[in-house]
Amino acid sequence: MKYLRWLFILFILSVSPRRGETAPRGVDPSTLPFGEKEELVYNIRWSFINVGEAVLGLNRLSGSVWRVYSTAKSYSFFDKFYKVRDSIESLWYIGMGRSLRFEKRTREGGKENDELIVISTATNTAVMDGREWKVSPRALDVLSALHFIRMQPLSVGKNIVMDVYTKNKLWPLEVAVIKKERIKVGDKKYRTILVEPKMREEGIFNAKGRIWVWLTDDEKRVPVRMNSKVLIGSVSVDLIEIRR
Repeated sequence: MKYLRWLFILFILSVSPRRGETAPRGVDPSTLPFGEKEELVYNIRWSFINVGEAVLGLNRLSGSVWRVYSTAKSYSFFDKFYKVRDSIESLWYIGMGRSLRFEKRTREGGKENDELIVISTATNTAVMDGREWKVSPRALDVLSALHFIRMQPLSVGKNIVMDVYTKNKLWPLEVAVIKKERIKVGDKKYRTILVEPKMREEGIFNAKGRIWVWLTDDEKRVPVRMNSKVLIGSVSVDLIEIRR
C-alpha cells in the first residue's frame, strides 16, 4: 500500500533552513547529532499489522557534504498484497546549508517510477528531465530537511517555516512544535518533542491528512515515532534500531 512510503517520508517533511539564517562553512562532525555516520531502522505498522521496514541514514562523503538516504520495503508476507521496494538518496552540503541532488526510485504494487533532480548552485535552479525551475539559495530536499531540524533548538509553541523543493516546484512548509511528552516505543521509554508538518501545498504525500513526528528531547533529536490516520485505521513508524 502507498502509505508505506507516505508515512516513512513524513520524517523528511520536517524543515529546511530558516529564512535569513547563515550556515557555517566549516563543519565539525563531532558537533552534529548524527556525526559522520548514522542509520535508523524502523518498523512500519498498519493498525495492528507489521507490514514493512524503513531505513533512514546518512554518511559523510567529504568535507561538508553528506550522503543522505532512505529505503522502504514491505515484509515478504505483505508482498503478495502490495510489494514495496523504494529508495531515496540525496547530497546535502551542510557548509552551504543546501541540497545539491535528489534521486528517488519507487517500486510499488508492480509500478515503477524514477526521479532525479540536480541543483545548479550558480543559478539557483533545479533541473529534472530537461525542465528547470527556480529554488531558493537555502532550499533543501525532503531528506536533508529532517536532519537540519535535528541541529536546531525547538521551542513549544514556536512554528518553523521553510522552503522545500520537490518535483517541478519550490513550496513553503510550516512545522508546528506542539508539546513535550514521554512515550514508549517498543520496550523503551523516551522524553520527546512532538511536531506536526503542515502542508501549504500538496507535496510528496497526501496533504489532506495530519501527520505527527516524535523526536527525542535531547541533543540527538532522533525521530523515534511517526503516526498518521489513513482511510482505514492508522499507520505508525517506530524506531527499532540505531546503527552508528
